[in-house]
Amino acid sequence: MNFREYIQQGFVFLDGATGSNLQEHGMQAGECPELWILNHPDVFVELQKQYILSGSDVLYAPTFTCNRIKLAEYGLEDKLHEMTQQLVALSRQAVEESGTTRKIYIAGDMTMTGEQLYPMGTLTLEELIDVYKEQVNALIDAGVDLFAVETMMSLQECRGAVLAIKETCGDTIPILVTLTFQDDMRTLFGTNPETAVIVMESMGVDAVGLNCSTGPDKMHEVVQRMLRVSSIPLVVKPNAGLPKLEDGKTTYDMDAEEFAKEMLPLAQMGATILGGCCGTTPLHIRK
Repeated sequence: MNFREYIQQGFVFLDGATGSNLQEHGMQAGECPELWILNHPDVFVELQKQYILSGSDVLYAPTFTCNRIKLAEYGLEDKLHEMTQQLVALSRQAVEESGTTRKIYIAGDMTMTGEQLYPMGTLTLEELIDVYKEQVNALIDAGVDLFAVETMMSLQECRGAVLAIKETCGDTIPILVTLTFQDDMRTLFGTNPETAVIVMESMGVDAVGLNCSTGPDKMHEVVQRMLRVSSIPLVVKPNAGLPKLEDGKTTYDMDAEEFAKEMLPLAQMGATILGGCCGTTPLHIRK
């Protein structure tokens, strides 16, 4: 069954966090995550195998910041295509090694570049689309089943990513878009939930929602506001509560039991694509 059909059938379970789990295995702040994963493939493959065994239907390939602008910070921009192939292959390896008979979908993970668009920055929308197109082409060549554009704080950058996908492959590959919202119910750049949904749905994405920023207990109002104007599936991928620093290490205050309990009202409201972001583990997904 293709992914578009699958998300119409009922609940779909995404995976949980990648970065916070890799930090538990030694990845340091400031390291290039994609390079660390390629240097420690067994750690990443085992993590994704555990997500599959915990019930995840979708794995996010570890290509989150594998775009030209972010890779240039580490002098790796010329390795973008090669690294993307290897990273997506690790997710595919996890599926094979898990021994599952279920269909597991692999998402090409994309996010913001870290450079601001004009007039707040110097990057033009056309340049941004070109940056995203390069990543999109690499992900298509790697054989992803869908695109996950996530942790977006700017609706303009969401538009840039979606335009890059649509201009590259038309409507052939599904797209999920999730934004992050602050306490004032707006993104960092001022977009409210209703506007985000209406713009993304009008651009033809297959599902829209929110991820990161907070735990599920703090997402009720945003989810309700999105559901009022959305006619496509809603994605919710919260953190395991709020982060805190303990002995120089970032931890999250919501264990798997509480996380599952707090996710239930969001599912009852009508969110159908559910997963976890920072601080969540395979146990959070299992629960």
